[in-house]
Amino acid sequence: MKHTLYILRTVIIALMVALCTTGCNKQKMRQHIVEKVGIESLENITGSMAEGWRVTLRIKNETAYSPTIEQGTGYVLLDGSRVATLRLMEPVRIPKRQTSSVVVPVALSVSNPLKAISLVMRLGQKNVRGIEVSLSATIEVAGSRRDIAIERIAADALLNKLGYSLDKLQL
Repeated sequence: MKHTLYILRTVIIALMVALCTTGCNKQKMRQHIVEKVGIESLENITGSMAEGWRVTLRIKNETAYSPTIEQGTGYVLLDGSRVATLRLMEPVRIPKRQTSSVVVPVALSVSNPLKAISLVMRLGQKNVRGIEVSLSATIEVAGSRRDIAIERIAADALLNKLGYSLDKLQL
C-alpha cells in the first residue's frame, strides 16, 4: 500500500509541476506562474484502490488566477512498460492569492502486477533507474483551456525538480 501511495504522490506532484511550467502560452506569463504557484507539501493521502485516493497538497498560488485541472491522466512506466495508470476523478480548482490545502481525487489502477512488484523492490532499494512518468491534463485558466503533456520524464529528474530525496521514501 505504501508503494501505491508513493507512486500516487509522485504522479500528482508531477501533474502540478506540469501545470506550473507548461500551462500558459506566453513565456513571460509562464515564468510568472512558475514563480508564484507551487506545491509546498504533501499533507495527506487517504483512500483505497476500490474507492479512489484523495491526495491533499499544500499549494501556494500568489497569482490573480484560479486555475482548474479539468482532466488528467498519468502513467508510471518501468523499463518502458506501463505499470500503473492514474486518472483525475473530478476537476480540481486551485484558489488564487493564497496558500491552501487542495484535495486531488485520483483513481489508481495497476496494469502490470509483476512490474509493480519490481517497481516496489527498486524503490525499496532507493533505485529509480528505469522509472518514468508520463502525464497529460486539460487546464482552464481565465476562461482559456489548454492541453498539456509531459512524456516519459525520468523519476530522478522529477524528484530533483521537486526537491524530494529518496532518503525520505519509506516503503
